[in-house]
Amino acid sequence: MTKRALIQSKFGNRCAYCGKELDYNAVTLDHVIPKSKGGTREESNLYPACQKCNRLKRDLSLDDFRKMIGGLFYFERKAKHERELLDKIAGMQEGV
Repeated sequence: MTKRALIQSKFGNRCAYCGKELDYNAVTLDHVIPKSKGGTREESNLYPACQKCNRLKRDLSLDDFRKMIGGLFYFERKAKHERELLDKIAGMQEGV
């Protein structure tokens, strides 16, 4: 079994960050500790990642990436809530 296949199987063939199911040919290996910050190609420093998560993470630490993703989800939820409120208000105004 290749290093790539072994790492991917440890995570159940899913992206370590978002949980998306990964096709063997679409998986990228992300350096948890980026190479630019002293990370190695050791198996323990490699996580399977979808291309989107790997691009988003860039050379961020795992903690910084989690904070960034949490912020994105916060703003996504906030925008959805605001749209729902505006739709509700619009619906109330139509009834007036």
